[in-house]
Amino acid sequence: MQVTRSGHIMPASLSICGAIAGAMLLVAPAGCGGSDDSQPPLLITQTNAQAVAAEALVATAQTTTGVQQPRGSIVVAVPAAAVPAALTQAMRGADRRAVERVVARRSRPGPAAADTMTEACAAGGTITTNSTDTSATVTFANCRQDANSTMNGSLKYTIKTSSGSTELSLSVSIDLTITVASVSFAESGGYDLTFKSSSGDNSSFEFELSGSRLSVSVSKGGTLSDKATLSDFDIDVKQDLSSTPSEVIETVDYDVDSTRLKGHISVMTNDPIKQIADDTAPHQYPHAGQVLVTGASKSRLQITILGDETFTAPAGQGQVKIELDTGSGSFGAAIYANWSDLQVLAGATP
Repeated sequence: MQVTRSGHIMPASLSICGAIAGAMLLVAPAGCGGSDDSQPPLLITQTNAQAVAAEALVATAQTTTGVQQPRGSIVVAVPAAAVPAALTQAMRGADRRAVERVVARRSRPGPAAADTMTEACAAGGTITTNSTDTSATVTFANCRQDANSTMNGSLKYTIKTSSGSTELSLSVSIDLTITVASVSFAESGGYDLTFKSSSGDNSSFEFELSGSRLSVSVSKGGTLSDKATLSDFDIDVKQDLSSTPSEVIETVDYDVDSTRLKGHISVMTNDPIKQIADDTAPHQYPHAGQVLVTGASKSRLQITILGDETFTAPAGQGQVKIELDTGSGSFGAAIYANWSDLQVLAGATP
């Protein structure tokens, strides 16, 4: 899960563009969708409980290109820890400029001809932006910001509605592959995104993310390790920038189809997910919230977040508490795990 905070460091006129750009990185965003993604309902058991929790909290978060801090947000994509900062900066900058170009064109009287801008990446390859009055397509062609990472594919943003500098609604389609060393993250699908900012002072903002299919495949050494697909997703992310450090608050509701689990689960928040958003000391994971995962035969998993990676749990406990209901209607004894354990189970490390 990841949330951009670009809006609060930009002039008011660019607040939407900057925040939207970060949101794109957040979304490169696991669930069902096409027939090739569909998995049978998964029976959640004592044996697979931690793997299910990892998929719901970590792997699914990879499905929105969450390469901007905070990096642990459930809002789904490429795990930020695996993506070099230079590549993140290049992607964020291209997103921002693409949306800014469309907004600027819309503010000018009369139609304007489509235009194209190509920029060189630091270590080779290019980023090309094609923009019209209503849309912008960013294409990455062997874009390398260092010797270890490459980006290929495209992102297309189509503006649906806009209201000054306080609200922007657009649809996004994505077909993007990021390769870091031997690990590749291939993301595809689309979503609708609405960004709302407080008028004038940019002291708060909200992202509403919804759609029918958003998928990410993770391969290591050319071998597929997981394909997770979000379907029927509805994600709401809010941030209040008036406090220090500020906090991101997130609610989610989606289905997930996972080849790693070989099954289909449903995920929703019982209590909003909360994550510290601090530029000076970034927090990779949420520190509070509760998620409910539902599987086959009324099996359920209740996941309570007790702290982020900075939290040291009492002996015998962990940063995350997992409780299993095998279908009886009651949750059993707690199973504890740390974020590092779930990260490994989700296969989200390079």
